[in-house]
Amino acid sequence: MKFITEKEGLGLVRIVRGYKLVLLVVGILYSSLSHAQWGGFEGEDAEEEIDTETVSDSTDTPGDAAGADMFGGGGGGWGGFGGAEEEASKVDTLPAYARFIPPYDSLREMIFYEGVIEDCIEHRDTLDIVVRASSPNIIALPFSDLKDGVNYIGDTSVVLLLHAPRKDFIYVQGDFNDWKLSNDYAMNLTPDRNTWWIQVNGLQKKSYAYIYNIDGKIKVADPLAELVLDPWNDAWINGKNFPKLPAYPTGKTNGIVSVFTLGKTAYPWKNSAFEIKNQTALNIYELHIRDFIASRDYNTLIDTLNYIKNMGINAIELMPIGEFEANNSWGYNPSFHMAVDKYYGNENQLKEFIDICHGEGIAVILDIVLNHAFGQSSHCRMYWDANNNRPSSDNPWLNPVAKHDFNVGYDYNHESSSTAKFVQQVLHHWLT
Repeated sequence: MKFITEKEGLGLVRIVRGYKLVLLVVGILYSSLSHAQWGGFEGEDAEEEIDTETVSDSTDTPGDAAGADMFGGGGGGWGGFGGAEEEASKVDTLPAYARFIPPYDSLREMIFYEGVIEDCIEHRDTLDIVVRASSPNIIALPFSDLKDGVNYIGDTSVVLLLHAPRKDFIYVQGDFNDWKLSNDYAMNLTPDRNTWWIQVNGLQKKSYAYIYNIDGKIKVADPLAELVLDPWNDAWINGKNFPKLPAYPTGKTNGIVSVFTLGKTAYPWKNSAFEIKNQTALNIYELHIRDFIASRDYNTLIDTLNYIKNMGINAIELMPIGEFEANNSWGYNPSFHMAVDKYYGNENQLKEFIDICHGEGIAVILDIVLNHAFGQSSHCRMYWDANNNRPSSDNPWLNPVAKHDFNVGYDYNHESSSTAKFVQQVLHHWLT
């Protein structure tokens, strides 16, 4: 996928050719030249799907000359059409989307990005080019009480918020738009230019997977998602531990995706009035679910409470149960701090365990890892220094270099206002 801009124009061009990818030059003229001389995209009328079977296989066609320029061939001051005057007579034979002579010295700088063309050649037979607005819509948040992540607006809408300063554009892709890139799903930017948001309407009471496509460079799950799907590790999750786990959108995207669910039934707490009677007289049992019971699930753990209580235990400290990398871990390699790791069960099963503990007079303490994140975390991936293999210097949350010698993963910068806001939201989530 490559994103390009046309002045004040939006459109989508899809180049398709069976098993052979034909790359055509899609240049962008400034409005006066493109409209006056060559026609060109006219606003949203540019959105169309083109079948390149209309393009000749001959090596001397303008289309192939254009493709040659993208690979460094061609010539001429207009970026590979030979002489502008000579090729002007042929331009009418081109499809509408190819009627551009680019004013750039290097078209490759505009079209190529981190091997996207090579990836298309090796693995796909389509290349999508999204012609986006030159700048995002700057619009204030529609409601005053919105938080980062998913905000449910009734039963049919959500507002998605992503803290991502210094990004150029962000699209949301998901089950609700069949994972297609569309300018209808370009996110708005708040006036302080720190937060991106979009309201998605017309939804049903079910689960939807989604990701953020940032600057056309990376796709990340929502860092504040309460459920994520992992294409590499979810296959090993016991269906009894996590019944009705949503299916991964295979063939639609890749990497970890986030999930929101409309119409979730709230857990019916029975012991919501529980309080610790004497905080100075706690007998705490630190418990790692993986090592404590063979089945490694909350339901079986509930069955062991009499055993734990008979030892005089009045507080259980669960070692980290937030979403961590892979499945087999102590949990100190967190990736999504507000999601329950699926290996032990779902959020309602965790709530049931806590509720029954409270009914037995046992407090539950959660070990939440707020010191660091591991590389799967969207906080890492959104701002990453690939040359040095560490968070970039402009990462809003993470230090490029850890501030202490005993660090694992990537160190959160707790002097950052972005980190402070993140920690506050994570703590509020687990306490409510």
